[in-house]
Amino acid sequence: MKKTILLLAVILFTFSCESNEWNAENKKAFMDACNSDGTIGAYCECYLDNLIENDINVLESSMLTSDEANRIGESCFDKL
Repeated sequence: MKKTILLLAVILFTFSCESNEWNAENKKAFMDACNSDGTIGAYCECYLDNLIENDINVLESSMLTSDEANRIGESCFDKL
């Protein structure tokens, strides 16, 4: 369920951003969308770090398959 929420958050926030780069504004938008209820901040931060480390920009992050999103977030599951 949290994976689905994360994926939807990434898609929604992607269309609200003008830049495809992970600038401060896009990082904040991602974190706000991902951690909207305030309970999974550490997971969201870890996931965002993994996106950046894997050179996946904002637009590309919105087009990840479920398998790709799971692979990127796998190392962050201990943060949930």
